[in-house]
Amino acid sequence: MMSTMIKKTIRESIVNSSVYDVWYMRKIKKVIASGMDVPDIVRIEPTNICNAHCAMCPREKLIRPHGIMSQELFEKIARECRQLSIAKMLFSGFGEPLIDKNIVSKIKLARENGIKEITLFTNASLLDERIASDLVRSGVSAVIIRLDATTTEDFAKA
Repeated sequence: MMSTMIKKTIRESIVNSSVYDVWYMRKIKKVIASGMDVPDIVRIEPTNICNAHCAMCPREKLIRPHGIMSQELFEKIARECRQLSIAKMLFSGFGEPLIDKNIVSKIKLARENGIKEITLFTNASLLDERIASDLVRSGVSAVIIRLDATTTEDFAKA
């Protein structure tokens, strides 16, 4: 019986190959040709690491490993979005995107690959003047700030 680790290694080596990329894009193009719509928006979870402990968030119950999306994987996703003419991207998920030190370069790369509308969801706890300026220059369309509570009292209850 093959161990889970070996299966995972084999799967990753297949998925991360250029042959798989060509096959996958052909498969997507066949689906499109069959009349199925291409999504007009892609949601990216740049990280599932978070510095907040929001009462309503189930992130702590997730059993998947915590980490930050690699630049290589993001580049692959951005290229695929360009090939499929996807014009909108959301940076959100169960993590705080500003924890990713490369978030600004990822936004710029998305822009360079034809993404016209880019929205970043954040708890804003890491947002300072420098990061805000970098985000504006990156080409982000909107920054949505999510709050666990709007008053100190409500936050203390969470």
